Amino acid sequence: MYAFPVIGNLRVDRITTVDVLRVLSPMWTAKPEVARKTRQYLGAAFAWCLAHGYLESNPAGEAIDGALPRMPAVAKHFRAMP
Repeated sequence: MYAFPVIGNLRVDRITTVDVLRVLSPMWTAKPEVARKTRQYLGAAFAWCLAHGYLESNPAGEAIDGALPRMPAVAKHFRAMP
């Protein structure tokens, strides 16, 4: 839903960290949980491609950590009931 409109028509060996940032940047602070899961799914798919020789590095890996802003803090949970 979020990644396919941006990188769906690209070959996996043509996807770069810039493309992954184009997917994640709009939702990184607006929808942090969705962005975190999307990055995880992309990372898993790229890891599979890496293991099978389709890629030389993972574009959703640690290389993009510095380019993304800090995630907003998780809302406080309610206290436990007695």
